[in-house]
Amino acid sequence: MKRLFLFVIATMAMWQTATAKFSSVSPSGHTLYYEVFGNGVYVTSYGEDGYWSTPPVGDLIIPDSVTNNGTTYHVRGIGNRAFFYCNGLTSITIPHTVTHIKNQAFYECTSLTTVYFTGSIEQWCCNIVRDTDGAFYVPYRLYIGNVEVENLVIPNGISEIQSSSFYKCTSLLSVTIPESITCTGTGVFSCCTNLTTVNFNPNNCISVGGGIFGGCSSLTTLNIGDNVKNIPNNAFRGCQMLTSIIIPDSVTQIGDYAFQNCNHCTTITLGKSLQYIGQGSFNQCDQVQIVTSKSEIPPTLYGSSSITGNMLYIPCGSSSAYSLTAYWTIFFPDRFEEKLMYSLIATSSDASMGYVQIVTQPSCVNLEAEIVATPYQNYRFDHWSDGNTNNPRYIVMLQDTLIQAIFVEDSDTGIDDINPNVCTVYSQGKKIIIETDKSDEITIYNVCGKKIDSGRKKTFRVPTTGTYLVKIGNHPARKIVVLG
Repeated sequence: MKRLFLFVIATMAMWQTATAKFSSVSPSGHTLYYEVFGNGVYVTSYGEDGYWSTPPVGDLIIPDSVTNNGTTYHVRGIGNRAFFYCNGLTSITIPHTVTHIKNQAFYECTSLTTVYFTGSIEQWCCNIVRDTDGAFYVPYRLYIGNVEVENLVIPNGISEIQSSSFYKCTSLLSVTIPESITCTGTGVFSCCTNLTTVNFNPNNCISVGGGIFGGCSSLTTLNIGDNVKNIPNNAFRGCQMLTSIIIPDSVTQIGDYAFQNCNHCTTITLGKSLQYIGQGSFNQCDQVQIVTSKSEIPPTLYGSSSITGNMLYIPCGSSSAYSLTAYWTIFFPDRFEEKLMYSLIATSSDASMGYVQIVTQPSCVNLEAEIVATPYQNYRFDHWSDGNTNNPRYIVMLQDTLIQAIFVEDSDTGIDDINPNVCTVYSQGKKIIIETDKSDEITIYNVCGKKIDSGRKKTFRVPTTGTYLVKIGNHPARKIVVLG
């Protein structure tokens, strides 16, 4: 009996120690209340269940440590309803020692528009556990280490981002998610209404609860990396300003409702390795006109709301497979067409020297493409980037192809090829003087082909020393060196 009595007394003492509450004046002059837990403290409200007799207002600084009765404690967390309905708070500084923000800690803090965190990006993302309702409830601007978080690059090496880390953060303009991320909490970047660009690169990311970028209503640019294997559930749900969704060839699975209500999207491209499209993945994407599926084996569709569109393009020879696969014919009855899925990109090495045309596009019937390189005056085509010198060039398309035409200056067109009786050209200072009986218009170019001046006058002033081209009517251009 005596032992039981001593045990009860000891337990009550431990409970009182664990829940002891004391106050201290913060660096911003506010009286804050703390509860002791182990070797640290949580910020709490004055009374129970978020009650404050005089709620704090203005700009509040939470210290990283407090001292009570000779003992110094690190501030480890912000407790349940710690600032419940403190709608006079305008900013709050959270110390780097905080590792937990509890339920409804800032509920209805309607004037809280700025949050400062004294630690690092890594700590904000990884070390602070936020309970289900532990996020900020109004849009806010976030500063980490006194720098506003605008173009956020999550450091490669971080594997997890905690729930609601950037929920309703209005300072965010762009976000890059690295390959190392394997797990994210619920609503990590949800409702970041100024976010316009996302570079999504994790090769195997699981979202607990989903909605990584849900409700990012200004998102217009989504770049999904070539190593990404799956798109998590609800990942981009409600990103209404996306007009094009491109799923790379590395992706094998799109989660449930991943792009639901992206209702400005007009084109969807599905990669070659895609095997599964989840329930409602593209539901309510009502403006989609063209869906291109690059996989010869039709991806499995989960339910009748997985995808929609007015026209479906599929790989050559895959009509039968798509016709026999559940739901594809429901979505696109008599509205699908076979198409060669290899891309051809042909460009000029220097757009000022010449250009490239794809004269004949390859097709399922004819895999051969014709390309032609056309030089501008005073330049010539030399070779293609793979060493081939044929022009026109014929390529049989068996894979995605990127090729460049290499142009060079045409050394055979110059002063030695022009009849000297046509004109005499010389320079004086920064002036080019032309002596000719011709009445044709004269044009002066720099060596990059940019027009400097023109007219029927016989004297032209140029901006700098250097080499210039003088063209009279339809006669070949002449080079002149201006020495100043």
